[in-house]
Amino acid sequence: MPFGPFAGEVRKATRQNQLHEQMDKEQFGSLVQSMETLCLEVRHQQPGAREVIDSHISLITIALWRMMREHDQEKASEPAGNLAQRFRAEIDMRLRDHPTIAEIADTLGVTRDRLNRAVFNAFEMTPKQLIHSRQMAEACRLLLDSNLQTDEIAVLLGFSDPAYFNRFFRQRAGLPPGRFRKANKGSHQPDESSSFASWP
Repeated sequence: MPFGPFAGEVRKATRQNQLHEQMDKEQFGSLVQSMETLCLEVRHQQPGAREVIDSHISLITIALWRMMREHDQEKASEPAGNLAQRFRAEIDMRLRDHPTIAEIADTLGVTRDRLNRAVFNAFEMTPKQLIHSRQMAEACRLLLDSNLQTDEIAVLLGFSDPAYFNRFFRQRAGLPPGRFRKANKGSHQPDESSSFASWP
């Protein structure tokens, strides 16, 4: 499973029971071809099979995520679409870019004040607090579910300065990322509830 800000959404896409109803023939054919290649590689186990298998699994999961994203964006654009949910979907896609609240409000076609009210009414958090909550959720997941170095995690989350990431994490978790990992890694079991798919 790929790492990075959209990893939770990729996992969510693989569990989307009705996803097949959203596929067109070209998408379906592409997925079938990748799966057939996987089967052949697993069956024959020639040199480099592991790399080919990993690559096709990544392609399949990202393709599923893209289809789910398109479907969610279509729902969000409907007149009854909830502004707070649209904001949440937007920061899912742009978390690594660290967009400002004003930039997201502009993308959603609303004023910053209206966005603030909608997000607070839905989640009892300001938009900025919600973004930080999202960043922390993904940082904790990567620290506990991967072997990536802290500096690598900082880059994946869009922090150009690892020292700033350490300060950001420590302010919210009460201890730096490395100590957080040591304190929790042994007793932690990978849990879907810690993924992006489950945050507020």
